[in-house]
Amino acid sequence: MKLRHLLVILYGFGLLYGIADLAYAYPRLPDLMASHFNGIGEPDGWMHKGTFLAVALVGYIVLTGFTVGMALLLPRLPEGWLRFMVSLPRRDYWLAPERRAGTLEKICHFMLIVGCATLGLFVLTLHLAFRANLTTPPQMASWFLYVAEVYMVLMLWAAARLVWHFSRAE
Repeated sequence: MKLRHLLVILYGFGLLYGIADLAYAYPRLPDLMASHFNGIGEPDGWMHKGTFLAVALVGYIVLTGFTVGMALLLPRLPEGWLRFMVSLPRRDYWLAPERRAGTLEKICHFMLIVGCATLGLFVLTLHLAFRANLTTPPQMASWFLYVAEVYMVLMLWAAARLVWHFSRAE
C-alpha cells in the first residue's frame, strides 16, 4: 500500500474520531460555552453551542478540502494549472516529465502529513474545549500551549525540509 493511501486512511480515522467526539460532547455542553481561552486557560470568549458546532464542522470541511482534497487533486491537474498552482525553486527541473510524478508525490505526502498533524491539533483543541466547558468554571488544560508550540516547531521543520529538498538539483 502506498504512503499516500495510508495517510488518507489515517486522516479518515482522525476525522471520524473528531466528528464522533463532537457528536458525543454536543448534548452535554452548556448552551453558552467558553470558546476562547487566554494564556493561563481562563475563558475570555463565549458563543452558543450551536455556533460552536457550526464553526467546528466548517473547520473540518475546510481542513479536509485544503489538505486531502488538494493532495488527491494535485497529480490530476493539467500542466498549465500545475505550473500556476505549484511554486517551486527550479520548477522546470522538478516538473520535467521524467521527475513530475516523483515531485508531485513528494508534495502530496507533505500536504497529507501536514493535514494529519493539523487535524490532530484541531481534534485535540476541540476535545479540550469540550472538557473545559464541562467543568465549572471552564478551564482549558494548561499543557495545551506546549502541544501547540511543538506543532508549530514541527511544521517549521517540515516546511524547511521540503524547501531544502526542492532547492537542490539531484
